[in-house]
Amino acid sequence: MKHNILIILLLICKSVDAQTIKLIETDSLFSTKLTGETYLEYRGYNGNQYYNIDWVDSDILLSTGERLYNKKLKYNGLLDEVIWLNTSIPGLFQLDKEFICDFWLKKSTDKPNHFKLMNVNDTIKNHKSDIFTEVIVEGKVSLYIHRQISVVDVQSIMRDNKLYPYKTIAPTPIYYIKLPTNKFTKLIKLSRISFLKVFPYQKKKIRKLIRENHLDMRTENGLKEMIELMNGGIGY
Repeated sequence: MKHNILIILLLICKSVDAQTIKLIETDSLFSTKLTGETYLEYRGYNGNQYYNIDWVDSDILLSTGERLYNKKLKYNGLLDEVIWLNTSIPGLFQLDKEFICDFWLKKSTDKPNHFKLMNVNDTIKNHKSDIFTEVIVEGKVSLYIHRQISVVDVQSIMRDNKLYPYKTIAPTPIYYIKLPTNKFTKLIKLSRISFLKVFPYQKKKIRKLIRENHLDMRTENGLKEMIELMNGGIGY
């Protein structure tokens, strides 16, 4: 069972099991900021489970409308969770997903990576799921990428005369295109053919844009540029 605590009372609560601590970061007794629970990282994978390998200063927009600045975050694509490095305690915490609307992973030289919690229709499982997606293009047609990391291979290794599973993980991104009707369609694999299937009535115009702009629809950059061009003038 999780126990709610205030950071200012943390030193009093040392006896609480670290795995069940419920974290609340506050500016005062009346201004709750971040909530979550202690996070113990499982390292038994071959591969990296994070979208960003290093901790980066990040901003967070909470569901309350409050915006927090310069929190050290990683996005765990395997769990689809935001992990926070609290430097004041210190410790790792998995933040409560339902209280996060957006977060921005800020890098020293590049534009921040903007992630948004979205409710998208999972056509495979036939239900709606809340997932973090990276915002790539927003407009009449929008593009979001779920930076998913998945188990792609499982092998057995022998230790102490026992077989243990050894899992290899790798990025398996899913591309969500939001149509002018506000419906989502998704692409598992990038290609010109799969993209044309999303817009069956604009095939001729899309082929022309691809040809004139020398777009490689097998790449994320090609997909991004295509949607930006479509937002700039193609009719629906």
